[in-house]
Amino acid sequence: LTMLNFGFEGFDARKRAILILNDLLTDYMLSTKNISEIIHVEEQELIDFRQQQLKNENVELKICVNIIMLHFVLRN
Repeated sequence: LTMLNFGFEGFDARKRAILILNDLLTDYMLSTKNISEIIHVEEQELIDFRQQQLKNENVELKICVNIIMLHFVLRN
């Protein structure tokens, strides 16, 4: 509710997706290889995304969307 009240200007979607990715890696004990296979990206792209070094915006968007969806599915 706070974000809705004050807006999303301080909300960095990439960092949020990286936090979710880190949760998947630690809480669900998945590896970057497992996750990359599930979301159909190269493992190195996922590693680069996690380290904020990925240059391809299309791949970045694919990772963000799929990481959020995977997290949602595993939590429910």
